[in-house]
Amino acid sequence: MGDITIGGDLNVDRLGYGAMRLSGDPGIFTPPKDRTG
Repeated sequence: MGDITIGGDLNVDRLGYGAMRLSGDPGIFTPPKDRTG
């Protein structure tokens, strides 16, 4: 994936989760309650 340098001296391994929501909420994969809002 690659490394990212933050502040010029802190190297962090980049994780490629993108827009995936990482949540323990059981309702995370259900349709939205208000589609228009």
